[in-house]
Amino acid sequence: MGKLMQALNTRMDTGDLGGNLERGTSRCGIDFFDYMNGRFDREGKLSTGLANGKIAYLAGYSGSGKSSMAIQIGWNIVKDDDDAQLIIEDCERSNSHFRVAQLAGIPYAEYAEKFEEGKVRLINSGTSTNQLIALLRGLYETKMNVIGGVDFTKKGTSDTTDWRKVRENIVDMPPTVVMVDSWALLAPSKVDDSGNLRGNMDAPQIAKANNALIKQCADWLYDANIILIIVNHILMQTTALPCAA
Repeated sequence: MGKLMQALNTRMDTGDLGGNLERGTSRCGIDFFDYMNGRFDREGKLSTGLANGKIAYLAGYSGSGKSSMAIQIGWNIVKDDDDAQLIIEDCERSNSHFRVAQLAGIPYAEYAEKFEEGKVRLINSGTSTNQLIALLRGLYETKMNVIGGVDFTKKGTSDTTDWRKVRENIVDMPPTVVMVDSWALLAPSKVDDSGNLRGNMDAPQIAKANNALIKQCADWLYDANIILIIVNHILMQTTALPCAA
């Protein structure tokens, strides 16, 4: 190894310039879906299920079962891990704990006692792009603190943290599933500092803000093993579109 290569690797080994972190998959309990989203590991073995720390996008017509499928996927991922959690960002205010219990196949009395607002949390007030970013950041900081040992309350954390050691600790981070239902209703609470409400926003502004959310949170999702399930609508086309002859 040359002198320059050695110097570069020494700097990279501190971990503050980024590093390698491999995530596996989590089974969704739907065999076809698990298989279609699976992948081969370095040993050539097929690992089925959703990739951990990534984004899943479920889109379909109204009434096609998108939300039901998303809840079932989320529940199947978290049900067998004491530290795994399903959080439903219910922008449509159309979900309930009773519905989750039904889709999970659990009597509601048992579900209410063991899982409601614990293993499964439902957020249906104050939902916005801003709030979702704060939620994902809060999940990231908490998981990285408890498992990775990173203290975000101290100034200069990024300068003093041994990120290489942190990545070694968080390889087996338990999954947290955040389901957004639906993406079409997610919007910033305000356009700008003037106080214009989301009702005055146009579609490009909302899309730009939500696109920025994905870019901002991608590293948090992967490092802290947060699976973001986005539910969205496809509008039914009822009239023929003009076409060139």
